[in-house]
Amino acid sequence: MPLKFSAKRADNPLSSPRPVQEGTPLRCREVAPVCHPFPLCTTIDGTPERQFPMPRVLLNPNLVDLRGSMDQQTFSRNRSGNILKKKAKITPSNTPKQQKARSNFGKASTLYKALSGPQIASWETYAQAHPVTDPLSGEKYIPAAINVFNGLGSKFLQITPGGTVPSFPPTVAFTGDTLTITPSAGDNAVVFVASAANLAGVKTELMLQLLPSRTRKPAKDKYDSYGFFNFAAANHTAEIDVVPGFYAPAYRYVNPATGQELGIVPLSIVEVLAT
Repeated sequence: MPLKFSAKRADNPLSSPRPVQEGTPLRCREVAPVCHPFPLCTTIDGTPERQFPMPRVLLNPNLVDLRGSMDQQTFSRNRSGNILKKKAKITPSNTPKQQKARSNFGKASTLYKALSGPQIASWETYAQAHPVTDPLSGEKYIPAAINVFNGLGSKFLQITPGGTVPSFPPTVAFTGDTLTITPSAGDNAVVFVASAANLAGVKTELMLQLLPSRTRKPAKDKYDSYGFFNFAAANHTAEIDVVPGFYAPAYRYVNPATGQELGIVPLSIVEVLAT
């Protein structure tokens, strides 16, 4: 059954906006958010002009939160409460790295379909023992075996292009490494310095995210991978050539034999200057 939403509006002369004359400067303000959930736009002299196109949604007391998209509308929540906005139109990008990632995922999916019965059963058992957390609801669920295989398989191919993807799941948990990474700016490069050598069977994936300014916070899902490094000793460095700008560096540990990985470790922002 489709959900219906309504917002109460107070009897207010400001609730009947008049047409906007082209070129009129506008400014936005909120009017009585409890009884008038729609912010209004006004001219500099304070007269109402038009409604701001992102209404605030008042929910039934039994429905405290609502997120996700329905048809062309998206429901989300910020510090002001629940809001309703037009669904964003996503234009998929097609960078070489994204093409490679899709290719690796497709190869892994094809390999899964060719597995034997016992092999598939082993992946189903592994999936049962490794629930994942939904990023929106926070609830844990059991992933499909094919998704687990594709995730590890595509990561394995990213680390070892042309390698043979394991037909059986990992038998031990991956605990990562103990070294730490310190970033700094070099000559048109971001420099990563390791505190120690990588443990046997572990590599460090180095990542960067270009930021518009120093004050912009990096997005968790916007880091680009710049390769997998095996640091041989303390103070061993790795340099990634970049154009001038602000960068958010990060790293994570991976197991090149299985495709297992740990979470991303964000680092302090680095400014690379033109030289």
